[in-house]
Amino acid sequence: MRDSAVNSICHGADLAIPGIVRLSTGIMPRMPIALFTLKEELVALSKALMSSEQMMKEERGLAAKTVRVIMPADTYPRLWKTGTRQTVRVPS
Repeated sequence: MRDSAVNSICHGADLAIPGIVRLSTGIMPRMPIALFTLKEELVALSKALMSSEQMMKEERGLAAKTVRVIMPADTYPRLWKTGTRQTVRVPS
């Protein structure tokens, strides 16, 4: 998976298609799979939500449901974006 996806997976997020760099063939929906960094470090155990053929074809969507996180959070930097905070003024 991309380095930018690692920390979000460590915090329990599911793997989205854009986070995939390479994958094994023969993956079927509901099959248990392991998620690795580009340095081949184990990040999490997941359950496939689509086949490997679908993962290669799609541009977005969820590819795998995170079941068990192995890598400690913040081993990789947090690179996901959060919404901006807005201040709401209450009339007095």
